Amino acid sequence: MSEPFRSRPRVTRPASKPPATQPPQPPEEDIIEGVIEEERGVVPFDPVVSQQEQQRAQYYEYLAREEDHTKTGLLSKIASPGLFLVALALVGGGVFFTLLNVVNLPTIITHWWPIITLFVSLFWSLSALNRRNAAAFLGGAGAVGLSLSLLLHAQEIANFGETFVGIVLISIGTGVIMRGLLLRQATA
Repeated sequence: MSEPFRSRPRVTRPASKPPATQPPQPPEEDIIEGVIEEERGVVPFDPVVSQQEQQRAQYYEYLAREEDHTKTGLLSKIASPGLFLVALALVGGGVFFTLLNVVNLPTIITHWWPIITLFVSLFWSLSALNRRNAAAFLGGAGAVGLSLSLLLHAQEIANFGETFVGIVLISIGTGVIMRGLLLRQATA
């Protein structure tokens, strides 16, 4: 532990000077020994911070507080909502395909179920186009091709194995052309 802070440090002068020129030493009772406690912490001062930067920092603090108040829904409490929705879709798809293979479902369901996947993939593509996400848009275009191939197979127009590669490549090629035309401003 260090020695406590003294209010008046003891200074000894060299003995080479004549004793008459040295000031008299204060008596021992005038020296106050002890520790001076800090009343508050030292705050650094940065005079370079502009008013605009201070306003920006206050705005970001406001946004962080507002974001904390708005997260009250079920999906906001899940760590990764997108991954949760994918897992939920996989479970639902597994249940549906199990029913499709095991139970005799009505013919209207067995002939038209690919329409649901077609609408979901079209929604995926359009939302990716709205967000200007080219990779997700091309993924949605590939899912549209897969849905069209499944629809042709469910309608018993063409076999899935014969149409899968062709229709998926056509839909991805169409997606590349649309991406080039519609998302040109995003890359420039």
